[in-house]
Amino acid sequence: MTVREKIIIAAKKLFWSNSIKKVSIVDICKEAEVSKMSFYRQFKNKEELVIEILVYVSENAIEVYKEIINSDRPFSERMQRLVKMKHDMTQDLSQDFLEEVYLNGGIGAEKLQEMSQISISLFMQDLDRARAEGDLRNDLSNEFILHMMAHAQNMMNDPALRAMYPNPQDLITEVTRFFVFGIIGEKNN
Repeated sequence: MTVREKIIIAAKKLFWSNSIKKVSIVDICKEAEVSKMSFYRQFKNKEELVIEILVYVSENAIEVYKEIINSDRPFSERMQRLVKMKHDMTQDLSQDFLEEVYLNGGIGAEKLQEMSQISISLFMQDLDRARAEGDLRNDLSNEFILHMMAHAQNMMNDPALRAMYPNPQDLITEVTRFFVFGIIGEKNN
């Protein structure tokens, strides 16, 4: 494993369980078992590292998504696997980290938006394919589905809704299940 990979893995673990603000570069170096000098050879600062982690996580999620969606399994099973993927990828994610990244144009928001556009493009293609195969309802447009996805993501910022769940992962999983299984066509119900 390279020094860069060690830093990324250590920082992701620390950021996920704490927050960006609460984790120092010294903490990251200690967890990664590298020197501060090694850190600064790889990254200018913590913000650059956060962006790198967001890219790393997004790219990994896209690859896993493609594997699942392109499998030969029935559509309903692929959807269940996507929900599990989302659950697994948000494991140990702290509320503080979510707020620092997603609220008010947080750290890496621009890069996150760019990665999100790639994901949305893939998702739209897959919706069209699933609809053509009879797996999705024909009476819901892609634009409506996208709007509702954005609304669901905004709902997760609601303090009252967040307070209903012991951790962000449970909320994300529940919203994802509600959304995904609400769009499955009649042949899969």
